Amino acid sequence: RYISRIDKETHVALIHGDIAGKKNVLVRVHSHCVYGDVFHSVDCDCHALIAAALEAISRADCGVLVYLHQNGPGIQMVSRDGRRELLTHGRTQSSFLPSERHQPLQHESGVGAQILSDLGLSTIHLLTNHPRKVVGLEGFGIQIVKQIPLPASSEAAARTIVPSWSD
Repeated sequence: RYISRIDKETHVALIHGDIAGKKNVLVRVHSHCVYGDVFHSVDCDCHALIAAALEAISRADCGVLVYLHQNGPGIQMVSRDGRRELLTHGRTQSSFLPSERHQPLQHESGVGAQILSDLGLSTIHLLTNHPRKVVGLEGFGIQIVKQIPLPASSEAAARTIVPSWSD
């Protein structure tokens, strides 16, 4: 269990097997989503992604799930054509207008990097569906050797928004 000094949020690292001194440890950094993680919402892939990550980690010799509890934009209200729409983060990033896209805060990747560093990890295989260079990790001496995609729920991919209403 880790508590952030910045926002007092509590984060958790679930460790499978012995990761001490291991290279290329399988890792998933997952931001909490009460809608998906707890209620299995079909508007997002969060439950499917965390389940797939835990399955992959359990099949590996060792692995880590870092569960970040942070206040993110799980649901956003936007105005389009005089209407207000409730958007869930379950929409793919490409379906959002550029101004609506969630841009992770620097401290979000920093918190995950600090936890991985504290666990003594230096090279990892990252379970992610958003392959990209994660700038914050290198500052903590962590190298992503490989990025591995997770299966996503087809139900969530088919949904885009929840009903809208007028102002």
